[in-house]
Amino acid sequence: MPVPSSIADLSTSAGSNSPAGTEAPSTLDNYQRAHAAFIAQLRAVIGGATDANIPSAWLDSSDKQTSTTDITAGALMSVGAFGLGISGSYTTLNLNTLDYTCFVNVYGTEADAATYNWPQTGLVSTTPVHYAVTTVAAPTGNRIAQYATECYETVPGVRTWVRSKHDTVWTAWVELCITVSPALTGIPTAPTASAGTNTTQLANTAFVKAAVDDAPMVGVGQTWQDVSGSRSESTNYTNSTGRPIQVNINSSSTVAAGSVTILSITVDGVVAAYCPSYTGNTTHGGFASVIVPNGSVYSAAISNGNIGKWVELR
Repeated sequence: MPVPSSIADLSTSAGSNSPAGTEAPSTLDNYQRAHAAFIAQLRAVIGGATDANIPSAWLDSSDKQTSTTDITAGALMSVGAFGLGISGSYTTLNLNTLDYTCFVNVYGTEADAATYNWPQTGLVSTTPVHYAVTTVAAPTGNRIAQYATECYETVPGVRTWVRSKHDTVWTAWVELCITVSPALTGIPTAPTASAGTNTTQLANTAFVKAAVDDAPMVGVGQTWQDVSGSRSESTNYTNSTGRPIQVNINSSSTVAAGSVTILSITVDGVVAAYCPSYTGNTTHGGFASVIVPNGSVYSAAISNGNIGKWVELR
């Protein structure tokens, strides 16, 4: 074909417009001029002019968005569509109505937050609240994830909430926790770890109380019991209660004045309590007390005397 001098000379077959290797270098200028002419003609039509070589269907109004929230398939997007490039903020915008992908700002008071389904911040109603909201929706609008970040508050801070929608039901807003030591408000909760957990998992008050209640501590859940009738000296006994116990023993002397009575308690082969008592001019008694760990073996021995009361806190 001849070198085109205008858009009207161009062929609808792309290959026909540039037969490779057939043009002399000087004729390439004509192609460049034709290209520039096409751009000028297209610009003129966009400005309102008509040109038979540019089909009006290309710029038909039906191919444009009718609003910034128009979701017609194939429609040409406009500035501000779905919040892109928009200036200013919405006020009193119900976030429940956003069933399409968009980016918006909402601005108002705590009362507005309650009315228009914004995240609740707990601020006083006179305090302005400002959220940057991102909505990501499936094409049918029945599967939606929505994020709201508070970007203005009297007390500066970054707080972000998330919620979702399945069919017609929105979940409640859930605040996300940032990793840089957040100052939590209200009554923060956390899952209760299994008993005996020894990891970096957080321990809530329920876990701590259970750990204290189950801890092998003397006196916790124990009572004093008189076991005198079932205990004898120089006999080994094993503490199998599952926690430490306390053993208290009283003794009395059986020798004349001026002699010594010795009461001792041995735990796992070690003399843990040793009580010598000198009778002086009269007969005196002694007293010894030990803590016996769980699983330990203990016994009592006395010389020149008798064991009286034997009580255990168990």
